[in-house]
Amino acid sequence: MPEDIEGRHLAISENLCDTTKEHLQEFIQVILFLLSNNFKVGDEDSEIFIRDTDYVSFKDRLILKVLHLCGLDNATSMRHLLDLNEPTAEAIAENLFASALRSNSTNLVDMMLHAGIKPHRIESNGDIISPPLQFAAHIRNHSTSVELARLLLSHCPDMNQDDHTQFVFMSAANRGNEILMDVLIFNGSEIPPWSLETMLQQNPPSDTMSRLERVLDMGESLESRILWDETYITMIAVAVLENRMALAHMLICRGADVNAMQPVLFDDRIYETTALAIAASMGNHPMMHFLIANFAHVNQSDNSKNLIPPLLWAVINGQK
Repeated sequence: MPEDIEGRHLAISENLCDTTKEHLQEFIQVILFLLSNNFKVGDEDSEIFIRDTDYVSFKDRLILKVLHLCGLDNATSMRHLLDLNEPTAEAIAENLFASALRSNSTNLVDMMLHAGIKPHRIESNGDIISPPLQFAAHIRNHSTSVELARLLLSHCPDMNQDDHTQFVFMSAANRGNEILMDVLIFNGSEIPPWSLETMLQQNPPSDTMSRLERVLDMGESLESRILWDETYITMIAVAVLENRMALAHMLICRGADVNAMQPVLFDDRIYETTALAIAASMGNHPMMHFLIANFAHVNQSDNSKNLIPPLLWAVINGQK
């Protein structure tokens, strides 16, 4: 506000900037009161705060300063706070942890986890509530993302059994964070079919193969349906469509059903056919020979009215 008389706000300014113990203690008490009641502390600087997990907001900078001023920046003090075992202390600890995680402070996160904090949900950027592991997977800096994820999983291995774990893997896949994908796979993360789609689209194929084999070793079904060009097909069909012989060989060696039904569009209707029919429609003779050698049925038949046998599908598509 403008001054009516010059120097009128000087006393207020001096009081706000006073670093004496008394005023500092009052400042800390106010912040801790806000944190313990889950009130907002400060405002986000701009809309970038909502979008960017690598951006440290004014709110988090302020909270972390309070953490240091309170002497809670060590495991002993943090453990003492947690040992109080009452809602106010828990709310303060959770807010401090959330700020440390949002600030990508691996040292503080590690210290708090060692002290015994068990985070389940944090307020992510833009007031979105998300599991800590999912937040870590969203971080653009791959090394920071991996380090935070490893810390969380080492102290709270049950995080990988969370209902949102599949979205964690999807976030890592969308970010192209292959090391984090490996960490999640190693720790038994649930791999949703749409993440398999992302993995199969990544290059180089050799990296995808080794990662996919680890996922299959964990028990992922060879017949999982993957959204590909607006239809749900199995991985053997993806191998045919992408002409990836090594992938087809690996899947069949592991027991993939070479005659599994695959949806195809014909005359504005959805029919079913097989991977062999898809290879035939593409005129991919090497893939056809490989599939036939592995017991693909040339004239697949059953009682379904929606079935188009491979031979017929090849004729429809003008292949000889």
